[in-house]
Amino acid sequence: MNVLLVVDRNHLMHECLQLRRLAVALTANGCSVKTLLPESPDEDDHPAVKPIGIESPLRYKDKIARWLASEQIDDICEKVERMGIDLIWTIGHEAWSIAGMISRKVERPIVLQIDGLQEARKVRKFRRNFETAGVITPSESLRALVSRKNPKNEVRMIPRGVAAGRNQSMIAAENNRNESISIAILGCGRNKATDKACFEALSILRRKNHDIHCVVEIPDSPRVDAWKMLRRNQLIDVVTTISESPRFTRLIAACDLLIRSSVEDRIRPIVLEAMAENTPIITRAERWLDHLQSGNGVTLVDPHTPEGWVAAIEPLLENSERRMADGVAARREIERNHLSSVRANDVMVFFEDIVGVPSLPMEQA
Repeated sequence: MNVLLVVDRNHLMHECLQLRRLAVALTANGCSVKTLLPESPDEDDHPAVKPIGIESPLRYKDKIARWLASEQIDDICEKVERMGIDLIWTIGHEAWSIAGMISRKVERPIVLQIDGLQEARKVRKFRRNFETAGVITPSESLRALVSRKNPKNEVRMIPRGVAAGRNQSMIAAENNRNESISIAILGCGRNKATDKACFEALSILRRKNHDIHCVVEIPDSPRVDAWKMLRRNQLIDVVTTISESPRFTRLIAACDLLIRSSVEDRIRPIVLEAMAENTPIITRAERWLDHLQSGNGVTLVDPHTPEGWVAAIEPLLENSERRMADGVAARREIERNHLSSVRANDVMVFFEDIVGVPSLPMEQA
C-alpha cells in the first residue's frame, strides 16, 4: 500500500518527531509513506527540516495566490499519479483543502486525522465540498462527537503514540532529590486571567521558600504581557522562556513537573513525551482528552485560582515519593495506551479496512 501523508505547517512543527517514527513503523509493516509537506522552514536546526519517511518529500506552498493554486495542484497530482498512491492521509486542518483537491482530482480516498475539538467541529464543513473515507480521532469522546455529526463516515479512535524508551528519569529523580525542582509550563499567552492565576501561584510557592525553576512556553505575540506578569510576581530570576516547545522536547520532558496552564481542547504530543519520561502532569480539566484524567499521573486543578494552583502543585513539591509515584503512573498510561508501535499497527489496519488488503500472487503451476 502506498499512502500520501499531507501535513500542515503547524502540525509539522509540533509533531515531526512522532510522525517520523510512525512513518518508519508503517513502512516496516508494508505501508510505504510518501509525504507532501509545506516548504521548509527557514531555521535549519528545527527537526521539521528532516524528512519524514524514507524518500524526499514533495513540497507545496501553503500561502499562494488563488490563480496559481490550480497550477500547483496539477503539478502535485501528476507526481502523485506516478507514485501509485492508494490513499491520502492528511494531518492539520490547514492542509485539508489541498489534500481534498488532490483526492478529488486523482480519485483516491482521503482520511482526516484530527487533534482536538476545533478540528472535530470542522469535519462536517469539509465534507460539504469533499468526500472523506474516514476520520481518525485521538480520544473516545472526540470519536463520539465526530460520529454523531458525520454518521456516514467511518470514524476510528486511535490514540497518539510516543516511544517509551529506557526509564532514565527514575535514576535521575533519586540522584537529584535535594536539587531545585524544574517545572515546564505550556499554554501561556492564550488567556490573561489564566496566566495571572498560574504565575501568582508560582509566586506564592516561591515566598514559601520552595526552590523551583521554570521553563515557560510563551508565543511571540503575547510575550510582552506575559513578561510584565512575571516581573510583577518577581519570577524573572527563576524563569526561562521559550517560544516553540517542539524545539526543546528533551528539555521539557526532563523537567520534574509539567503544567498545562490553559484549556486547549487538543492533544499536544510533547505532553505524551513528558509522561513517557515519568513526568507528572498538572492541568485544568480537559474533557476531550482521555489521557489527561485523574489517576494517570495527572493532577487536576480546581478551582482555577492562585490558591487552586498552589493546592495542586505544592504536594508534589513537598513529597518526592508522591512525585515519583505520579511519574510512574504517567509512564504506565503511555505503556498501556500510547505506544507508537501500537498506533502504527492500528493506523495500518484502518487503512486496510478502507483500501483493502492486497491479495498475494498465486504460485504459477
